[in-house]
Amino acid sequence: MNRPFKSGLLIAVGLTAVLALSSCSMLRQYLPGGHDQSAQSSQSNPDASSSQKSEEYTLQGTLNQIDTDLKYLVLISDDLYFRFDFSESDADLSDLAPGDSITVTYTGPLEPDSEDVTAQLVSVAKDA
Repeated sequence: MNRPFKSGLLIAVGLTAVLALSSCSMLRQYLPGGHDQSAQSSQSNPDASSSQKSEEYTLQGTLNQIDTDLKYLVLISDDLYFRFDFSESDADLSDLAPGDSITVTYTGPLEPDSEDVTAQLVSVAKDA
């Protein structure tokens, strides 16, 4: 009587773990900044990315900080923090200050609340 209970419990725990892991990966596409893996893999191919211009996106929010040493800025939008690399951008950031309402144009994947800087800044405009 004890053996079927242990087998049933082991199966139930295993199925729960599989269900939990699969639902996390399925829900990623609905989170802000969730991306399709096939789109990322095509961008990592140097031949494909050099022949096509990266798609540009815009995001509006409040400027949180500009780090001129590490060449990135942090934007807050919908209570999420986004980092943008401006090391390869010729955007003029001299008239921007923390608290300014801005709109950024960028390329690359956007990872909210991440320590990694994955999006490249193309331009920035101060909102009126």
